[in-house]
Amino acid sequence: MRTSLRLRITLAVLALFAVVVAALAVGTGFALRGYLVGRLDADLVAAKDRALAALSTPLPPGPGDAVGLPGQSPGTLAAFIRENALVVAGVLDRYGRTLPLDDAQRGSLADAVDGRTVGTTFGAEVASLGAYRFTSVELREGAVLVMGLPMGDVDAVVGQYWWLAAAVAAGVLVVAGAGAWLLGAALQRTLARLSSALAAREASEGRLRRFIADASHELRTPLASIRGYAELTRRSGARLREDVRHSLDRIESESVRMTGLVEDLLLLARADEARSLAQQPVELGQLVATAVADAQVAAPGHTWSVEAPAPVIVAGDEPRLHQAVANLLRNAAVHTPDGTNVVARVRVEGGDAVVEVEDDGPGIQPELVGQVFGRFVRGDASRSRATGSTGLGLAIVEAVAQAHGGSADVESAAGRTRFRIVLPAQASP
Repeated sequence: MRTSLRLRITLAVLALFAVVVAALAVGTGFALRGYLVGRLDADLVAAKDRALAALSTPLPPGPGDAVGLPGQSPGTLAAFIRENALVVAGVLDRYGRTLPLDDAQRGSLADAVDGRTVGTTFGAEVASLGAYRFTSVELREGAVLVMGLPMGDVDAVVGQYWWLAAAVAAGVLVVAGAGAWLLGAALQRTLARLSSALAAREASEGRLRRFIADASHELRTPLASIRGYAELTRRSGARLREDVRHSLDRIESESVRMTGLVEDLLLLARADEARSLAQQPVELGQLVATAVADAQVAAPGHTWSVEAPAPVIVAGDEPRLHQAVANLLRNAAVHTPDGTNVVARVRVEGGDAVVEVEDDGPGIQPELVGQVFGRFVRGDASRSRATGSTGLGLAIVEAVAQAHGGSADVESAAGRTRFRIVLPAQASP
């Protein structure tokens, strides 16, 4: 079963907080223990110094004199070692009495100090007494004094800290989990509304595309009929008044323009539906040369040239690719004055096939450079309409390029405009 977004967010937040809280708690716990052990070691050094002072000053007999425990805190352990053997060892109880260590305690103490370097501080367990911190100092005649302080208070404080940390961590996780649960619910509702809006928009766009495609398809026949009747009337040989003949010419030219617009809309609608195109090897050099030859006939006032030094093969729909290139050439012819040089280039660049159409015309207005591939965008509206432009030519260029897994782009400055179609190239046969 698919996990809900709300639950995934909650689990992710809980996991993140658990890691952070655990890291902070463990780090703080070790730091606290290290601090307390350091304080205990300082107390241990002070206890050792007191013992040395007591051993160097004759005192009246009393509890703890034998092992240097007078004036020490309860739980302090002291022992004398001579020739690696415990001579005497005792521990101070809470009443200030020195209690001798039993055999088990003496054995665990002997094991703890065995092999230790004199003067070092270390921790060890003493039977029935618990954990201790020890240090040692060498006395006269090879004797060694070992002093120890219990770790009970340190362990108690650290233990309380762990319980407190666990309680705080649990509280933090509960609050974080509740917050994440509420946040997830709000986000899930927002995403649900957004998803519904996107679905509605996509459905609306789909209906619009189908309407455009259906309308374009249905308009083909009446437009062809209008054009045909206009041509038939004009060529019938009947004597027509000049104004009637002019009207027929306008009807015919407008029907041609409307037919082109309908065809362009139908092509874009099919491109929006992501219909698969024919995939066959297409040699771009020959295709571009043919398109340039057609452009030269249509716009003889421009200077046209082709640069295609080597065959460049792509997999695609040849009529659609020809239409895209022809649209670029027509765009150059429409938006540049007579005498403009237009160069069409074909080359391979980094594994891609590149078709470039470059002219030395006046360039595109800077505010339109980023919009030229939009639908119904015209650089010079009056001139475009006068030449029959629908404002869909460059949109078709981009749609065809994207349908072939490529892209289209433009660079323009005063005196230079370059359009590019970039397509995945195939190895030449």
